[in-house]
Amino acid sequence: MECPTIGGYFNESLALLSLAKQGQGVAFLPEVYVQKELAIGTLVEVLREFRPEPLPINLLYVSNRLVSPVLKTFIDYVVAYFPEVMPKLEAEVLYP
Repeated sequence: MECPTIGGYFNESLALLSLAKQGQGVAFLPEVYVQKELAIGTLVEVLREFRPEPLPINLLYVSNRLVSPVLKTFIDYVVAYFPEVMPKLEAEVLYP
């Protein structure tokens, strides 16, 4: 059986997602992009044993300035939404 080729390489996540949903190949995408499709069965995860380790997320800001409510809300959201990639110690000392 010959594998069909599209004839190109893509680095646009939404294009990769669209092609995978159409059955046009395998896509390596962040989980946040495919959660819905995995939950409803539109996509299935393959090669799970080759899943990379989560990358850390670094939030940098000028610490000698007042942290605005918007920034504090954003930091709280990131820490809560991505707990597996936020180092515990750093997540606890985000606010001076």
